[in-house]
Amino acid sequence: METVESVMRTIRDLPQMIAAVSYYDTQDASMFADDGNAVLASVTLQDPEDPAGRIDIGPFVETVRQASDQAAGFDIGVVSFRLLDDELDEILTEDFNRILIYSMVIGLVILILAFRARVAAVIPLVMAIGSIFTAIGIAALVSQVYPLVELYAEMILLMGLAVGIDYSLFIVSRFRTERSAGREKIEAITVAANTTGRAVFYAGITVVLSLAGLMLTRDTTFISMAAGAIIVVFVAVISRL
Repeated sequence: METVESVMRTIRDLPQMIAAVSYYDTQDASMFADDGNAVLASVTLQDPEDPAGRIDIGPFVETVRQASDQAAGFDIGVVSFRLLDDELDEILTEDFNRILIYSMVIGLVILILAFRARVAAVIPLVMAIGSIFTAIGIAALVSQVYPLVELYAEMILLMGLAVGIDYSLFIVSRFRTERSAGREKIEAITVAANTTGRAVFYAGITVVLSLAGLMLTRDTTFISMAAGAIIVVFVAVISRL
């Protein structure tokens, strides 16, 4: 009991603290383990300078860590949705960067093998990356109106690389074919746009309509993934026309 009370006094001294109570304050049986080896404490934090803003819980977590180090024989931990969200954001950011790098390298190697020319291989990759970042910006605006879960960024990355490289590959291949057939550059571009470009447009519309079916689930996760995929496919199609 003395250790718990000592930790609670330390926590209550934090300027962000609004309320901090433990089992020994409330005598609530739900805050005490049946085997007597664990005690819960409820803590409420708020930024005194910005009560409605997002609070920095770093000082609180550090205080608990120090108290845990000093409390011999006790393990003190913190559980909160805020910490879980922060950990998830960090994991997703690391995964996003790793997937982007690996996908770009693998995609570039495949394109070089397909075109046997570095410049022609880079064009689809650059177009795909442009579509990805444009779609992320649009999705960020959408999230201001409708809350999207973090997974939409991963969906944009994967779908953006897939359709972005695929659609560009078709058009660039047709352009190179027309040039090899003796057409002038402008004429080859026109033919590629009127043939392969049109096919890419209808293929993209088909993908968008298929993904729209996920919206019918009324589940935030599926809706967010569908929104991210639809946005990046739409951007990829428009940028290839």
